[in-house]
Amino acid sequence: GLTRFTSELSDHLARRHGVEERDVVVYSQRSGIIKVHHGAVGLYLRYRSTLHERWDRHADLVIAGVFFKEQRKGHGRALLSFIASVAPSHGIERVILESTSRAGTAFAEGMGFHAIDLLASCWAISVGDLRAIFMMPQAHKPGEA
Repeated sequence: GLTRFTSELSDHLARRHGVEERDVVVYSQRSGIIKVHHGAVGLYLRYRSTLHERWDRHADLVIAGVFFKEQRKGHGRALLSFIASVAPSHGIERVILESTSRAGTAFAEGMGFHAIDLLASCWAISVGDLRAIFMMPQAHKPGEA
């Protein structure tokens, strides 16, 4: 769940940006809010889990805020590649970019996201499509053969 995802995110950010474990905080298990405060990177994520009528669990990962001290160095692509690689094991089926700036909108469009709310400047992509962009094999949901 959220704890394991946060641990994997923390490891990724430590390798790429030198983020320490204490810089990655889960504010609420219930609301799924993860914040990262570090000199090189800042993130505000919401991990939203939903139950379908057949008790099938899936989640959206909402990237509500992102900051990289170094711009145009591939950090956004690397973050999305990391998310694509771990998403299936966490039941994450969709990634949403929320309230993007002009640069964020251009990034979203360039990465293959589609607009879900133009007024709020929100963009989404399925994990399957994201994995295809990074040429990763399609993965099964947890519990599928």
